[in-house]
Amino acid sequence: PFTLLERAMAAETYEEALALLASQPMLGSIYFTIAGAQGQGAVVTRFANSSSADVWALDSSTGISDEQPPWLRVQTNVDHWVSLRSGAY
Repeated sequence: PFTLLERAMAAETYEEALALLASQPMLGSIYFTIAGAQGQGAVVTRFANSSSADVWALDSSTGISDEQPPWLRVQTNVDHWVSLRSGAY
């Protein structure tokens, strides 16, 4: 049987791999970083025992991207929707 990572790597398109990583059931919380060949990219946050996911794509609004420029995504153990000003970093 293929692992989720193997299935994502075998995807025909970036969009197919992104949809797979954002939708498959997870046992624990995890971050996936994914990049495409045409300037695509995203950090996918998956939550334990949940079917929901947060997809933080390149070129997304800087208002919700911790004020990072739209071409850059840096993921730490503090989620991007937590403000730098909150002191959580």
